[in-house]
Amino acid sequence: ETVAWLAGERGMRGLFGYMAVSNGLYTGFSPILIAFFRTTPGLSAAMYAFYSVAEFVGRTIGSTIQYKVRVPRERRFGLCFLVYVVYDVMDACLLWLPYPLMLANRATVGFLGANSLVLRESAMQRYIPERMRSRVNAFSGIYIAAACCLFSLLVGALGEVLDLRLCVTLCGLTGIAASLLFIWHRRGDVRRVFEAAG
Repeated sequence: ETVAWLAGERGMRGLFGYMAVSNGLYTGFSPILIAFFRTTPGLSAAMYAFYSVAEFVGRTIGSTIQYKVRVPRERRFGLCFLVYVVYDVMDACLLWLPYPLMLANRATVGFLGANSLVLRESAMQRYIPERMRSRVNAFSGIYIAAACCLFSLLVGALGEVLDLRLCVTLCGLTGIAASLLFIWHRRGDVRRVFEAAG
């Protein structure tokens, strides 16, 4: 029933496609980040811990602001698409930066990611018919988990043969391509999801 419903929902399929690729890439290159910090001279596991804290702080601030600032419905699609592109650009350049800029990069990504997540999820939950909501959400969880497993294998294999920095850069560039293919190319349909009345 969920597959049949999604067959007629190009905007939702676009969001699901981007979410699967984006989550899959992040899951795939997370172990590479740990390896990079442990094997690169001048970096360490402790520095990776601070790096993770920077993203957490960014997400916390972003979530707090999201609950205090109301984004007009007609601007939500544009804001989220911009965040997706910036997020992936930040991933692409991440490991080429000096450590202080890495921290700033992750704090920014955390801040932006928290905001776009709330906007996207609230839009999708408003858009999905109530009778389908639990089915679509369950399908989404399985679909994204499967994508994460697949990308973990693919990115891990890539990390075995490529420089770790180049591997993460390719993941970021793949994310940009996914945002253009799944979100921008279907922008009319995706915009309808973001602007749906609750």
